[in-house]
Amino acid sequence: MKNEGDFNQRGGKWTTYTKFYVSDIEITDKKIVSLTIKDEKGRVRYSTGNTSKPKSKPKAKPAKKVTEDEILEIEKLISETGIDKAKFQKWLKDSFKASKIDDIPQVAYAKVISVLESKKEDK
Repeated sequence: MKNEGDFNQRGGKWTTYTKFYVSDIEITDKKIVSLTIKDEKGRVRYSTGNTSKPKSKPKAKPAKKVTEDEILEIEKLISETGIDKAKFQKWLKDSFKASKIDDIPQVAYAKVISVLESKKEDK
């Protein structure tokens, strides 16, 4: 753990000005089974236990897409409102990153229907 210049003897006692922090700790059954301490520059200064395991982020589930019936409903409303399909697809892409109707996320379906129905009322 000792690096040149980290520790100094002052008044017969050892001291340091380096700041340390716990970067990783694993506790099992109320016991520390893994510990990593780093300095202010991010260098590992102490480690014990199984500290080499990679931190994995939970994988994001792919967003559910609209169903076939919902696609038919959207297409029906587009037809009834006379909305320009190119403009509608641009709006989909800008709003939901959906390049086509099939790519609309399930969570956006209600918003799409609401917009289309409001256009139907405007007509």
